[in-house]
Amino acid sequence: MTPIEDIYSLATRKDFDGNDVNRAQAGMMILMTATPVKAEVKEGIIIAEHGVGS
Repeated sequence: MTPIEDIYSLATRKDFDGNDVNRAQAGMMILMTATPVKAEVKEGIIIAEHGVGS
């Protein structure tokens, strides 16, 4: 889904095809798209930083 479809789904509980969607999942996808995240691997462990560039 695109961010536009996520916003539409959050408001209407439907995707562009008319299927029911989970509003919580759509909201989380919007947050994940809007929040920059930097991830790197150190010694086999994934380290993620939220708000990179803020």
